[in-house]
Amino acid sequence: MKNKVRYSIVLPTYNHCEDLLKPCLESITKYTDKETEVIVVANGCTDNTLEYLHSLTDINLRVIWVDEPLGYTKATNLGIKQAQGEYIVLLNNDTVLLPQPVNYWLELLNAPFVDPKTGITGPVKFDWDCGGRQYQCMAFWLVMIRREVFEKISESSSGKTFSEESCQKMSEAKRGLKRGPYKKAGK
Repeated sequence: MKNKVRYSIVLPTYNHCEDLLKPCLESITKYTDKETEVIVVANGCTDNTLEYLHSLTDINLRVIWVDEPLGYTKATNLGIKQAQGEYIVLLNNDTVLLPQPVNYWLELLNAPFVDPKTGITGPVKFDWDCGGRQYQCMAFWLVMIRREVFEKISESSSGKTFSEESCQKMSEAKRGLKRGPYKKAGK
């Protein structure tokens, strides 16, 4: 598959246009190149989200509008299915990028992918105890995932959609993909 863009940012949103979505998209516009695809999945929004999104002109924006609230996972799945990028970034709408050179944040997330077995990267990893079983997890407010991971999940899950559980099952199945290395901020 030939990808049209390198990065697709999937950003689900439910209302909170002024206090969350606007600052998030303003920071993306300021610190991300215009070739990067930004997909906003507005689900159940009853505020001024639609008007705001239609007013944006200096961003490679695709809007998926759904009248009813879907929740994070379903909204994210809609965006992933429409994403054209080789790498898909899942980003919460309450995230604001700090001042930095253009695309620096994407380059940091992308750096571990020099290892072809890396499937997912992100800034926050934590240990999780689930009934005595230990997992190493990633906080999904910001992750970058190689498109191949979604293709493999789709092939192995009989059409089930993306969820954090799907990624965990993928890891447990040891399909040859691994998480990227982690460094503490400032190191």
